[in-house]
Amino acid sequence: MARTLSTQLLLRITLWSALLVTLTTGFAFWNTYQRESAEQVAELVDSAERRVSAGASVFIEAEKTTQVFADRFLTRFQQQATQPHLIERFDTWFEEREPGVWRLRTPYFDGTFEVDRWWQYLSGFVGRSDAPLDAERKSRIMITLSVLQEFGPAWEHNFANTHVSMPENVLLNYWPQSNWGQSARADLDMTAYSVVGSTLQQNNPERRPNWTGLYFDETALDWVITFQRPIDHEGRHLLTPSHDVFLTAVIETFIANSTADHFVFNQQKQLVAGSPELTKNKEYVGVIELEETELDELMTVYQVIAQAAPTAANPVKVYQDELEDHILVAVYVPGTQWWHVTRTSKESLQGEALEASLWVAALGAFILLTTVLIAWIFIRNQITKPIRQLEQAANYIKQGKYESIANREIQLPLKTNNEIGLLANTVVDMSSHISAEQEFLEREVKKRTAELEQANQKLAMMAHVDGLTALLNRRALDRDLQTICRKGVEQKTAVIMADVDFFKPYNDTSGHEAGDIALQRIAGVFMNLIVGGRVYRYGGEEIVALATVTSFDAAMKRAEKLRVAVQNLTIPHSTSSYETITVSIGVTLIETDDTPETVLRRVDKSLYEAKKAGRNTVKGQ
Repeated sequence: MARTLSTQLLLRITLWSALLVTLTTGFAFWNTYQRESAEQVAELVDSAERRVSAGASVFIEAEKTTQVFADRFLTRFQQQATQPHLIERFDTWFEEREPGVWRLRTPYFDGTFEVDRWWQYLSGFVGRSDAPLDAERKSRIMITLSVLQEFGPAWEHNFANTHVSMPENVLLNYWPQSNWGQSARADLDMTAYSVVGSTLQQNNPERRPNWTGLYFDETALDWVITFQRPIDHEGRHLLTPSHDVFLTAVIETFIANSTADHFVFNQQKQLVAGSPELTKNKEYVGVIELEETELDELMTVYQVIAQAAPTAANPVKVYQDELEDHILVAVYVPGTQWWHVTRTSKESLQGEALEASLWVAALGAFILLTTVLIAWIFIRNQITKPIRQLEQAANYIKQGKYESIANREIQLPLKTNNEIGLLANTVVDMSSHISAEQEFLEREVKKRTAELEQANQKLAMMAHVDGLTALLNRRALDRDLQTICRKGVEQKTAVIMADVDFFKPYNDTSGHEAGDIALQRIAGVFMNLIVGGRVYRYGGEEIVALATVTSFDAAMKRAEKLRVAVQNLTIPHSTSSYETITVSIGVTLIETDDTPETVLRRVDKSLYEAKKAGRNTVKGQ
């Protein structure tokens, strides 16, 4: 009884369908054949357009991304040209390995964090040129590197690389696969080659972006086409951002996986790519002169297309009568101005239309008439209601209300003695299991989250606290100074740096354990007197304190109290002229536009002055 519903429906549908399809097949067959013939041609056109759209998207993207690069570069160039920090950065980042030849140092390819950002996969080659390597060109190079690092990581999945040439024999690269700038020949003159040369003003007076011809890259072992966009400012050629596009994958998109033949021609009577039977031995790959090969049938196809070729304004052309046995569909490829041609035999197209019409006639009559008549009579009462109940259960599952289903808060056909009943019971059992598992997982997540928070707190403490003195460590000092300098000076902050006088002789005579105890006692003095501030162990016997003060004099008084308090510990020191452990102290205030480096350099100089003055004293600046 559990399986009778589907059997009854199948028998009735089969009997009724046999009767109805017999009456309608003749009429449906003819109409379907005519429609399918037209649709086969339309599908052929649609397939060709989709192939071109998929394959040419990278060409269109290259034109867009180089424009984005140009806009960003010009904005920064007009704002930052010849700024001193860019010139200083060039002199630091580039090295003159050969006379007149500068190369970007390898850390900027391997990866380094500088100027508040991460730099990686960059290479640069500044070759010999008649133009001077002046402040403007150095600034232009550094601005270009910054824009390359900004956009290169986002574009590396679409293009082989992003590179920028300059008319003064400069090439800058974002290329994860190659540190090109370090390996380029010292005597290389890129402007003498056609790729870079085509961007120069004398060779491109219209200043048009351009695609190079197809060429084989011996390094990458791939066919390549390059898009270049010259950037001029006030009539002067500044640079040219470019993308290399590896074409093997693109061409496979154009020609692969189809029963039809596919070809890609350029407008110079050359075959760029052909169907697999033509390219299986790599005999016809890349730029192939049709007039120099034995591919007469392809020359015929080319001649048909060339007589009425597709253009950017009219990108699709269908040729149904030009060839006796074949239909051609040609689609214009944007950017490269290639023609993608699909060739299929008229016989196969007609056969597909005939086959499709037979299926449509049979299946259409079956689905339409049996669904409307038979399904309406038998399914309405036996299927619709329980299906709607299961649909409601599915919505509850989508919303995660497994517990409601498990508790049977909605009505389900659980007692129905067929497949629907079995499915309903399965849904309830599954929901009960998921609900229990969900509750268990929620408890586990809360438990693991709490444990993770505790572990993170312990790690943070270990990372920023000195184990011997319980003071904050050098890492914490660097972090806090960076924060204060970045936010600006909102209130006066004193930096007090103390160094234990003659500490090494003390360790040598009293032992390292006594030295550790002395450091701990001195650290205690700093922690007691620097109320509201922060104290750090800067080095072996150096201690730094950050304290909010009202003035420089107040900072000096605070430092003097520290010096006296340490001396008052009266820790014996036989090799010191003071016969007790003392400290020398340097003091400075954090000023506007300070960096952590300038602050530490200044306070260290004050400490040096204190030592120079005989130690056990306080100096500041």
